[in-house]
Amino acid sequence: MKYRYILVLAAVSLMAINAFGESEMDSEINDLQVKIVHINPNPSKPKVARARPIQQQVTPKIYSYSARPALRTAVTKPVNANFYKPTVVPRPTLVAVAPAAPVSAPAPTNTFQPTEQYQPYEETSNPQGNVRVPAPQSTSSSDKFVRRIELIPAFTLSSFDGGDSSTLQPTGVSNTYNTAPSGSLLTDIDFGNTKFFVESGVMVSQMGSGTGYAVSNGFNPTAISEKVALTYVGVPLNLKFRLRDQDTSSFFIKAGAIPEFMVSHAYSSLGASDEIRFGAYNTFDLLLDAGVGYDFRISKSFHAIADVSAFQGLFPVLTSLSVFNYGVNLGLGIAYML
Repeated sequence: MKYRYILVLAAVSLMAINAFGESEMDSEINDLQVKIVHINPNPSKPKVARARPIQQQVTPKIYSYSARPALRTAVTKPVNANFYKPTVVPRPTLVAVAPAAPVSAPAPTNTFQPTEQYQPYEETSNPQGNVRVPAPQSTSSSDKFVRRIELIPAFTLSSFDGGDSSTLQPTGVSNTYNTAPSGSLLTDIDFGNTKFFVESGVMVSQMGSGTGYAVSNGFNPTAISEKVALTYVGVPLNLKFRLRDQDTSSFFIKAGAIPEFMVSHAYSSLGASDEIRFGAYNTFDLLLDAGVGYDFRISKSFHAIADVSAFQGLFPVLTSLSVFNYGVNLGLGIAYML
């Protein structure tokens, strides 16, 4: 019986101690206010929070973290005395950065030299289907054998010279020269040299001279004027030198020979005809000529040409008299580039 009273007394004492301890703990909690501040930038490894008394009234600084932890921005936040909640800092935000443009490496140098020239192909259609045939290749003007065609109208001033010229042209003859139009269709033959060419083509020229014979009329001798006109067809063979290529404007000089054949002749006289003294006309002559000129480029296809040339015949014009053709050609024409 004595032990039962002791046990009851011990139980009552324990209950009193327990009640007194809870009241003391509640009073301490009411006197303190805490603010849990999260200062760990890595939420996966939390650290122990720390509490501060209310009496200090300290405003904590909350740090927000960017993708680069070295750069931090302090944000102030007032203290809430009635609500204790940890401040959660979000994870660092990863910012996508566009990759830099790759640096292009220098193109490799192709040291391969094909033994055969590449020839392009083009597709052609036929009843059997499409067939690949070699494509036509354009030829540059510098690779052409004949690169131009020239049309040169000219004005010819000619006469006779030689041992018997004084007999055919006595004193008193009004005009010893013959003037007539001429013309030529020429081309420059290219042998691969950019400055030297061979000029050739067809030339139609009208030459001749003013002649006459003396007439004795008492003490006043006079001369009867005559006119001899000769028409030739020849083939010029001249070596031409240009300062520049045929495709550009350039001065040029030329020299060579012109074999000619007489196709017609005409005689006229202001008095009685005395053509019988001429004998016959030689139908062949070989002229030596030389000249200078300028080739002016108008466009890619057309050039203007001006030239002056002199000529001298090597064969007598008449069978009975020793006279030769000589004169000057003044030409102004146009050239078409092929």
